Amino acid sequence: MPDDAKPAATVAAQPRASVEVSAAGQIQDFIFARELSEVYLLLDNVSMSTGKSLPAAPPEGDGETQDLIAQICQIGWPPTGSTADRAQQAAVLLRARDTLNSAAAPATGATIAFTLLVAGEGGGLGGKSTGRIPPTSGWAPGVGWGNGDAPSRVSLAIMAFPNLLREARRFQTAIPIIVCALFAMFLMTSWLSWDIAVGNSALAEWTKVKASFTQQAADSSASPPAPAALARPGQPTSQQQRGERDMAFANANLNHWLEFWQVILGGPKNIPCSGSCPPDLAVDVNEKWAGEILNMLGGGVLPTLYGLLGAGAAVVRTMSARIRESLLSPRHLQLTFVQLTLGALIGGCIGLFVTPSGAPSSAAPGLLGSVPLSASALCFLAGFGVDGVFQALEGLMQRVFNVADPTKKPQT
Repeated sequence: MPDDAKPAATVAAQPRASVEVSAAGQIQDFIFARELSEVYLLLDNVSMSTGKSLPAAPPEGDGETQDLIAQICQIGWPPTGSTADRAQQAAVLLRARDTLNSAAAPATGATIAFTLLVAGEGGGLGGKSTGRIPPTSGWAPGVGWGNGDAPSRVSLAIMAFPNLLREARRFQTAIPIIVCALFAMFLMTSWLSWDIAVGNSALAEWTKVKASFTQQAADSSASPPAPAALARPGQPTSQQQRGERDMAFANANLNHWLEFWQVILGGPKNIPCSGSCPPDLAVDVNEKWAGEILNMLGGGVLPTLYGLLGAGAAVVRTMSARIRESLLSPRHLQLTFVQLTLGALIGGCIGLFVTPSGAPSSAAPGLLGSVPLSASALCFLAGFGVDGVFQALEGLMQRVFNVADPTKKPQT
C-alpha cells in the first residue's frame, strides 16, 4: 500500500518526528511537481512560438557549464537520488523557470497555464483531455507522472497553478455570456438605428406636408379661388384636396411610428386646454412628442449603445489576441467589464467634445476638431479606443485649464 493510502490509525501510531518528516516530504514533492510542470509549459510555449528560442547550449569544450535543457531532461518523476541530488534538481528547475520566463516574454508561466485552462487543447477545463485531469487539489502522487497516463498541457497547467482553477472556470463561463450579450446588443442597436431613421423620415415628411398645406391655405385665403379643372376619375379634384390627402397620410404614418414608443414610454392621454380645443391640437402634440423621443433616442440611447458595441468589439479582439499569445490572466475578466462601462460612458458623451462634420469650428478647439465621420461612427470609434479617447480628454483638460503635464519634468 502506498504511503499516502495508509490508514489514519497507522499514521497516528507513527512517531511525531516521522509524521513531520512525511508531511515535509509531501510539501517538497508538491512544490517540485509544480516547478517541473511550469518548466515544461514554458518549454512547450517557447519551442512552439515563432520569434522565440530556447537558451543556447554552451560552447563545446566548456566542461564546467552544462546545457540547461539537458539538465531539465535528466530530471524525472518522482525525483530520485539523495537529498543533495534533489536539492540540485530543484535549483536547476528554479534557474530554468527564470530563464524560460525571459525567453517566453511577454508571456509567463502563469499566463500560459491560465490560457490553457480557459481555451487550451480540447477547450481547456471544459474539454475532454487525453490524460486524466488531477483532482481539485491540483496535484496528487502518481497523477500524470509515472502512472501510465501521459500528462496533457491542461493537466500540467493544473499541477503548476492549482489556484487558477476557480478563476479559469469563471472566465470560461463569462466568455460565451459576453459574446452572446454583444450579439444581442448588435441586433438591438441595428434595430434602433433603423427605427430612428424611420421616425426621422416620418417626422420630416409630416413637417414638409404641414408647411405646404399651411402655405396653400394662406394663398387660397389671400386670392379668389380659380375655377376647378376637370379631373380624372379617382383623382383629387383640387389642390386643397391633394394637400389634405397628403396631410392625412403623413399624420397616419407618424402616428403608426409613435404607437410603439407611446406604449413603452407612455404618452399624453388627456390634453389640458381651457375652452374649446383646436381640432389639430392632438396632431401638434404628436409632432412635438415624436421630436422629443427622437432627440432622446438619437442623442442619448443610440450613442451609448454604439459606444458599448465598440468597446465590446475591442474586448473580443483583445481577448482573442491574448489567447493567441498565451497572455490571458484572471484580472482580464474584471478589466473587461471596466472597459465595457467606460465604452458606454464615452460613447454617450463623445458628442460634447467632437465637432460634427461640416459644422463651423469655434475659436476654442474641440477634442478632435472637425472630423468627416457620422455621429454613430464617432461613438463606435470612441468605445473601441476608449483608452486613447481618455488620453485625448486629458490633453484637452490641460489645454483648457492650463494644467502642466505631470509626465514632463520641469526645466532647470
